Amino acid sequence: MGRIAGRFARVRKIQSKGGHYGKPGSGHPLHRLTDDAKANRRAVCGKAKPVPGKSCDEYPFARTHEGGTALPAASRGIAMVPATEQDKQGGRIIGFYKQERMMDKDGFWVAV
Repeated sequence: MGRIAGRFARVRKIQSKGGHYGKPGSGHPLHRLTDDAKANRRAVCGKAKPVPGKSCDEYPFARTHEGGTALPAASRGIAMVPATEQDKQGGRIIGFYKQERMMDKDGFWVAV
């Protein structure tokens, strides 16, 4: 099972609530989603007020089976972040999936 590392205070805060999804040692890894993630993103970010130069960042990631509204509200969250940060994070996650050769439903941890 792979592990993606990063320094994201938002993720750490969300992981500390609810079921601790994706947190190493929690017993609840995230699982890669190879299908289109647009529905997950729309489910949690669809009502977010647009802000110029910003993008809705969600955790668990839209590209996971736990993304969208699959988990209770206490176990997920969103934030408006600079669009460049969002693009960079998305590329990092996709790169991680490729590097680790992760298939649909493969589990992984998010270390922050």
